[in-house]
Amino acid sequence: MTAPVVDGVRADPGELDPKGCPYGAKSSTVTATVTDDRSGPAALTVDFGYTLDGATGTIRMTAAGRGVFTGTLGPLSTPRRSARIPIRVTAADAAGNTTTSASPVYVTLYHDCTPG
Repeated sequence: MTAPVVDGVRADPGELDPKGCPYGAKSSTVTATVTDDRSGPAALTVDFGYTLDGATGTIRMTAAGRGVFTGTLGPLSTPRRSARIPIRVTAADAAGNTTTSASPVYVTLYHDCTPG
């Protein structure tokens, strides 16, 4: 058995306002396509990790059909300064083989609210 394949990672929207702002997006949907040689989507564990202001977080993703998994980043507290948040998706199959997306996708979290 080989590790799952993580492909097509994206985050939409790619720019967020901190929680509490009256305008602008507060959360981003992270999407990835995950395939495995033996395990079906129900047997895969998929999550994404991110780092913000030196702290890391992990969000469990859920199956959305045809090997597509989604998770939500946010709403997030106001950062010390605007930040590019790197996001990497990790998948594990039933046998415990894991793989992480080759390169991160980024979401920008602004320090200020979008004007109305």
